[in-house]
Amino acid sequence: MLISLILSIDNCKAQKYIENIQTVLDSISETQIPELNSEVNISVNKVNVTELLRALANDVNLNLSVPVNSTVLVSNNFSNVKAKDVILFLCKEYGFTLEVFGKIIKLHQPPLVPEEIEPLNIHFNTNTKLLSYDLNEALIEEVSREITKQTGKNIVLSPGLTKQMLSGFVQDMSVEKAMEQLAFSNNLKVKQVDESLFVVEPKLPTKEPVGNYQAQASNLKLQLEKGASVEVENENSISINVDNYPLEKLFLYVAQQLNKKFVLFDPLKGKVSLHVKNISWNEFLFQTFKNSESVYKFQGDFCFAGARKSAGLKTSQVIQLQFRSVDKLKDLFPAQEIKDLEIKEFPELNSLIVMGDADRIYEFNEFIKQIDRSIPVILIDVIILEVSDTRGVATGLEAGLSKESVTTGGTVLPGIDMTLSSSSVNNLLGDLGLTKLGKVSPNFYLKLKALETEGKVDIRSTPRLSTLNGHEATLVIGETEYYKEERNDYLGTQNPQLSSQTLYKPVDAELKVVIKPFVAGDGNITLEIDVNQSDFTERISEFAPPGKVSRQFKSMIRIGNGETILLGGLEEKRKSKISRGIPFLSRIPILKWFFSSRSEEDSKTKLNILIKPTIIG
Repeated sequence: MLISLILSIDNCKAQKYIENIQTVLDSISETQIPELNSEVNISVNKVNVTELLRALANDVNLNLSVPVNSTVLVSNNFSNVKAKDVILFLCKEYGFTLEVFGKIIKLHQPPLVPEEIEPLNIHFNTNTKLLSYDLNEALIEEVSREITKQTGKNIVLSPGLTKQMLSGFVQDMSVEKAMEQLAFSNNLKVKQVDESLFVVEPKLPTKEPVGNYQAQASNLKLQLEKGASVEVENENSISINVDNYPLEKLFLYVAQQLNKKFVLFDPLKGKVSLHVKNISWNEFLFQTFKNSESVYKFQGDFCFAGARKSAGLKTSQVIQLQFRSVDKLKDLFPAQEIKDLEIKEFPELNSLIVMGDADRIYEFNEFIKQIDRSIPVILIDVIILEVSDTRGVATGLEAGLSKESVTTGGTVLPGIDMTLSSSSVNNLLGDLGLTKLGKVSPNFYLKLKALETEGKVDIRSTPRLSTLNGHEATLVIGETEYYKEERNDYLGTQNPQLSSQTLYKPVDAELKVVIKPFVAGDGNITLEIDVNQSDFTERISEFAPPGKVSRQFKSMIRIGNGETILLGGLEEKRKSKISRGIPFLSRIPILKWFFSSRSEEDSKTKLNILIKPTIIG
């Protein structure tokens, strides 16, 4: 009678407390927090109660502080109910207390008072070796420990059984029979290994007969038409064959089969037709929600789902590239692939930050995997051969007066190039028995020249270049010369002052080779080649810019990996013939050798380029 009175008093206190919370919620919902009157649609399965409260606050824009240390898991479905009714239900169901600070609601969870553990009703008669027990929802771990203490028999539990509850009653039975009876009444299987060891295992579920088209998962049933099937083996093996089936039922079934934690913000509208085999959980979500009015979002271990228009269900993901550079990659994306997505480059991590719906991000990620592949590296061996062949003849007799006195000098071999003074000329004429010139100026000179030259030059250069597929490799070999440029400016009007400025400007002559390779799918390489060669010629005056001649060609060829091609035809021929002498006398045979000087030059330069591309990576 006393116990009933105490329980009645406790129930009255609890009822009074809930009524007080309801009064507070009704009051603040009419005055300071009208969001409490908003209707919500939330469905959760095995979710921590704090996550449910956060989802509720996010859905109706409540300032709600929730307990962070709660371990309570809830499975509820709230449809078209007010937010304050959900809070009242949770306070009543799980004993939360409520405080209000302006527009902030704070929920507390009172500390749990440990229940007094009643001793298990298990007795073992050491004389008769008989066991008795009377159990009602007792923890299997505690029962096995107590039986082991009293009987000396060791009991090993199969993994996953430590939290199972046991019920049963036997009176004065042997330990073996008592264990069998306990296992049978709780849908378990016991096996005696030896006299002192028992192993307890769960019973394997019996298979349903073939031809039953109804599948069940925890609290959900799928009504499938004949020929349709839904098989969920594990997270990476989901096979579905359905037509025009409700999206929400299919999602809930697969999620519960995989024991996934999920929260539904809104009803999942629409139907889906799927014919897939052995797909993953992520692929299932993508195929199910694609082109529907609903969307999903991952956050930790939870999967949130609801209407696509919900701002809280937008997803952001960092996609790191493995082979390509993120720089300017956005310019290459087709418009259809980035529709409804916000994409930002993150060069420091060579990544893309993508924001949008999860199914669109999944599809975009699959596109990135197709283009983010290893780019071939091409090693290009370039051999440059330049051959120059020059022939020249210079002959003639030259006499005149120099600014200074002349001394005799020059070479006789391998060619004659002598300069004779006036005294040397008179001595030579005297030795030959000819008439001397007489007294002449010491500045008089006589120059005799008979010289033939021939030369060959072979220049060889072997640079090696490496570049990525589709990118240019450039080789430049050249020289720079300068010419003088003077500028005079008069500054002022009444008393103008002269300002002079001297500049030395550069002129370049170079051999430039630009090669752009493209690797085809069959391993052949297409080369775009641009060769430009320029050389200096003589200046027209000392300070004038040097002359320049250029040779250029462009080509596109296709060769195999490791093959060599020859590019030739860049040939330069130069032929010159210069004659100076006294008019009329310089054209008379024999006499022209004494009254003129002649020089002839014939040169030929040929440029050949060998190119060998090799794919190295």
